[in-house]
Amino acid sequence: MNMHSTELMRQHQAHKERQARIAAAANVNKVIQVTDLRDQEPVEPEQEHDPMAIGVFSTSASIETEWNHYRTPYFGNSEEAKRVRTMNEIALQVLKDFPGVDLEQIKGRGHTKYISFPRHVVIYRIKNERPDLSFPQISKWCGKRDHTTSMHSYNVIEKLVMEGEFELAKAVWRLESDSKPRGRK
Repeated sequence: MNMHSTELMRQHQAHKERQARIAAAANVNKVIQVTDLRDQEPVEPEQEHDPMAIGVFSTSASIETEWNHYRTPYFGNSEEAKRVRTMNEIALQVLKDFPGVDLEQIKGRGHTKYISFPRHVVIYRIKNERPDLSFPQISKWCGKRDHTTSMHSYNVIEKLVMEGEFELAKAVWRLESDSKPRGRK
């Protein structure tokens, strides 16, 4: 097998796995309604070897399905799939609570509390909103850090939230950031 066909097989397998995940996550509820056709005359095929007509001829009931909570783009009355926000969009929303800190600083190498606390919050919010992302993926986005750094950031903020001290920590950060000179800008 050459490299091209191996790559095609890998892509095909990845596509099948994606389709299976989508189907499993769709939360599909089926309502089946069966209509009795025994009183009706059977439909005779127009030609003896018409494969489509054989199915109609041998069927004694019709089945209608109604899909709830599933995006069906070709039929009316369907729900649109929820749009997934990117890590940048989530981070920019979080940074509105941290004036003076920008995305470049979050992705940068700074270690000061002025930058690290907002970075912890950004990582926490990204992981909460996008559980499909792994810590290595978040770490790569956040300045090519080790995944354990992202795990630590998540755990720090989760502990503050669980203990009810997150808002207090954010207020302390604001007070300290107003009184101290900031790192690079």
